Amino acid sequence: DTAKTTYAGGSTYSIAATTGLILQFYSGSVAPGPTAPPTTAPVPTSPPTLAPTNAPPTVFRISNENAQNQGITRVIESHTTNAASLQDLSSKSGQIFQLTTAGELKDQNNLCLDVWGANIQQGSIVGAYTCNGQANQKWVIDPTPTIGSLWAAIHPKSDTTLCLDAAGEGISVGTYVGLWKCLGQDNQLWG
Repeated sequence: DTAKTTYAGGSTYSIAATTGLILQFYSGSVAPGPTAPPTTAPVPTSPPTLAPTNAPPTVFRISNENAQNQGITRVIESHTTNAASLQDLSSKSGQIFQLTTAGELKDQNNLCLDVWGANIQQGSIVGAYTCNGQANQKWVIDPTPTIGSLWAAIHPKSDTTLCLDAAGEGISVGTYVGLWKCLGQDNQLWG
C-alpha cells in the first residue's frame, strides 16, 4: 500500500506504508535519468489526497539489506549515550521512526537521528539527540536504481556522497551505524 501525491511537472511521490520509503515516479512518455531528490518541497497542483488530516503520521523501522540477505532482520536503534546500532527487531521506541517534513528521522522518544558533533564526514558516528533543526539531523532517502527494489540509501541532506552505513559490513547486534562514502553495498541500503 502506498500513499501518493502528484506535483507540478508530473512527478508523483509515494510513501510505501510497509517500508516507509519515499519513491518517485514520473508521468509522460520518457522518464528522466537518475536525479537527486528535490532540494525544495514541490508545489502540489491540487491538495494532497493522502490520508485524513487527523491520521497519525507514517512510522517505520529502518532495516539493513545486508542482514536481510543473510536471513536476519536487523534494524537501526537510536541511542543517546551510544552510537545508533543494529539490533534485533523489538517494540523499543528507539527503533520506530518517522520522516518529518523537515527531513528529520525522529524516533518515538522524540529524538532525531543525529550525526554527532555536527561532523558530517566519513567515519562520523550517528546517534540520537534532541531535535534542533540543524543540518546534521536532516536526511534524504534515496531509492536504489534497481527497478522494484525496496531498499534505499539514506544520506545526510548536506552531503549526498555519504551514506548511512552499518560499520564494517557488519550484521551482528551492536554493529554501530555511522557515515561512510556511498559505495552501493548492501550494508548501506535500508528498507
